[in-house]
Amino acid sequence: MKKFILMLAAIAALTMSAEAQTYGVQTLGSFTAVGEAATNVAYVVDVRKQASVTLQWDRVSSGAGAQVISLAFSRSTDGSTYNSTLDSLTLASGGATATTTVTNIPTYGAGYIKIHYMTNANASTVFTTNTLKYAVKIGAP
Repeated sequence: MKKFILMLAAIAALTMSAEAQTYGVQTLGSFTAVGEAATNVAYVVDVRKQASVTLQWDRVSSGAGAQVISLAFSRSTDGSTYNSTLDSLTLASGGATATTTVTNIPTYGAGYIKIHYMTNANASTVFTTNTLKYAVKIGAP
């Protein structure tokens, strides 16, 4: 009976460790983006253990009505030299209402993703509160 209980305990420990994943949310930073301008942020995300990275963008605009804003980013294999052609993520914002967008950016095998800047196309609107966060799940594909 004692051997049976030890065997069950060993199987349970192996099963739990095989499925264990570490999840963490990191804040890249907060910034303000003025109208008709690009706001440089230069945030780098280590994605060496990820097939994609989850990005959360919380923002509030000073103006009413829908706004269109974009993030420009690129990928790197070594963390120091980045792709010359930038990719962009364009999002709608809900005016003066707080808006949150959660999306995945595929890594395509790169080890790092750098968020270069955010653009605000509306001349009369300031994005007063912008917070970028990312999440990684170690052990996930």
